[in-house]
Amino acid sequence: MMDIIILIGGILSISIIVIGKKRHNKLFVSIGVVLILICSVYIVPDFFRGVRDGFINGDL
Repeated sequence: MMDIIILIGGILSISIIVIGKKRHNKLFVSIGVVLILICSVYIVPDFFRGVRDGFINGDL
């Protein structure tokens, strides 16, 4: 469930940034960047955990 929420947040933030850049609204762009950073905080630890498990259990 958390993955779906993070994915929706990422898509929403990218669309907010695009709309903000087209309308030259710096508030939308900054809100989009903050949302991307919040989503990244949740994604990065899972990514590193997956890479670590892949190196330990994978066939390299």
